[in-house]
Amino acid sequence: MKRPYLAFFAVLTFLTVLSPFPFLVDTSSADATTPLVVGVSVPLTGDGAGIGNAVKNGVQMKYDELPKEIQAQIKLSFQDDQNSPKNAVTAFTKLVKSDKAAVLISCASNTSKATAPLADREGVPQISIATDTAVSAGKKYVVNFWASAAEEATPTFQEVERRGYKKIAIISATHDFALACRQAFEHENQGKVAVVLSEEYAPDVKDFRSFLTKLRAAGEFDAIFVNLFLGQLGLFAKQARELGFKQDLFTFELFEDANEVKNSNGALLDQWYAQADDPSEEFLKKYKAKFPAASSFGAANGYDALGLIVLALKEGKKTSDEINEFIHQAKNVTGALGTYSATGKNTFSLPATLKVVTPDGFEKLKPSNRTATKGID
Repeated sequence: MKRPYLAFFAVLTFLTVLSPFPFLVDTSSADATTPLVVGVSVPLTGDGAGIGNAVKNGVQMKYDELPKEIQAQIKLSFQDDQNSPKNAVTAFTKLVKSDKAAVLISCASNTSKATAPLADREGVPQISIATDTAVSAGKKYVVNFWASAAEEATPTFQEVERRGYKKIAIISATHDFALACRQAFEHENQGKVAVVLSEEYAPDVKDFRSFLTKLRAAGEFDAIFVNLFLGQLGLFAKQARELGFKQDLFTFELFEDANEVKNSNGALLDQWYAQADDPSEEFLKKYKAKFPAASSFGAANGYDALGLIVLALKEGKKTSDEINEFIHQAKNVTGALGTYSATGKNTFSLPATLKVVTPDGFEKLKPSNRTATKGID
């Protein structure tokens, strides 16, 4: 008479183990042992590799510093998008669909803009290390984690006025980053400084002699806003100097790339640019010790991007929605970039500064190094 009851309890135990119903299954141990996958889509090869690898280094450095119990809650997955929007979409799909990434860190305006609609569709928070705020505008799951083009345009135009430029030329790449920078600069300018020539070129153009020929015919001017992309700026500066142009060159951010300085054959030395403000000296010291030969351009943003995710986990936020809400509401966060907060506009309160290219690297612009070469062709 006891065997039917034993059989019943055996079946009940079996069904409890396999049952999809939450009241029959304890999933707490599974949640505790399943790490949160953080996808990182950055250019690791190609013209943007200097920045992409710096961001990757920053993410990895933050991870390596975490206590073992926190490391166990996170799994990093890196993808090389080669600064190509098409490749970035492929990388996003792999990270989210195959690797099950719950959060994404991206780098560059064009690639971040390509994946932002997918992040919103899939409900995956995307921390975009990108200048163009159009990346995150109107999005629910996307933020910009870099000083905006508008933030950088203000000190840029102040420096233009301080140097007394009356006429400038502008050469731009048809790239989301460059176009956002030009729009921000033009908003500050409002016609106060005359533009003698302004043209756009595709990011793969490397020969700018036709532009420089037109510029020679445009008459006197004081400076060139070299609003080109990686793989172009150094070559443009070299070609301009070879053709006898001695005017100041300035830009947003991308003079701070060792490959561009090398490609310029010295033409970018003493030239100035707007940039997101420097990370802390403590961070830079640690970073250079760990990656002595690598660029630090974007590294602190990668470091702090993962730091935001870690803070969310420490607050008990484990799902994509919970982490997304935390990121959008973060206040008075202290990290490698200083102390900053979410603005409520899918951006963060990250300041900008002015810098100059020197033989020893990249320095903040001070009265003592505001002596860039200036002259008329």
